[in-house]
Amino acid sequence: TLSYQDQELTLHRSGQPEQVWMNLDYSPIRDGEGRIAGVMAVVVETSSKVKAERHVAAERARLQTMFEQAPGFMCLLEGREHRYSLVNEAYRALTGNRALLGMPVAEAVPELAEHGIVELLDRSFADGSTFRAEGAPLTLRNPGQDGPTRTHIDFVLQPLRDADGAVFATFVEGNDVTERVSAERALRASESRFRTFAQAMPNHVWAVRDDGKVEWINDRVHEYAGLAPEALLGHGSDQLVHPDDSDRYHALWASSAATGAPLDAEIRVRRH
Repeated sequence: TLSYQDQELTLHRSGQPEQVWMNLDYSPIRDGEGRIAGVMAVVVETSSKVKAERHVAAERARLQTMFEQAPGFMCLLEGREHRYSLVNEAYRALTGNRALLGMPVAEAVPELAEHGIVELLDRSFADGSTFRAEGAPLTLRNPGQDGPTRTHIDFVLQPLRDADGAVFATFVEGNDVTERVSAERALRASESRFRTFAQAMPNHVWAVRDDGKVEWINDRVHEYAGLAPEALLGHGSDQLVHPDDSDRYHALWASSAATGAPLDAEIRVRRH
């Protein structure tokens, strides 16, 4: 007996060579005296099935490539123990290329439990809720590094449900945003320094947007003008500038805002 499953063949059908796949089964047929008198061949074409399977496999390979090469970190955690079943390159790099597959998160990356992320995974798995975090601090003690690695991450915990609606796994996706958080902190520090310097100056200091609306003043301005900050912020500077100087000031301001050239002018301002 011979049997071939999904055997690839080229058949000439309708005058053209055609690639097909067949299940071929050959069995001997014996006569009344037990001698082999012939062979019975059973042929079933499986081309549609093979093409569908190959299409699915190709789609799976493309998705795997996209998953593996995604710039953000991703992993799939199965069961209540949150065992790693899929991990992409960005996630491996974040965690110092540790052995992860098949291991529970709390055992493979204990720092995640220390930061409360395993507790969040437990809650998300239990009630099926999605959890999102931005700029979360994370300190990792990765193998091969002299000291701890301190990062900030944005991440999402997304429960996955089976056909019956029960949660069976959690998909984790996120990005290392350490540079963004550092830049935001530097910006806030710079703004704080500016405000400290501006408040310490004996001069009037105010900041005006390109539409002419006042967005910040120092204490000297409202002390001199006798106007509370809320009376000025979000409004034009007409309450500060003398009416007879207003048109000239606005023309100079418009020209400066349009060209970027410094504005150096003398105007009269209101005193309380």
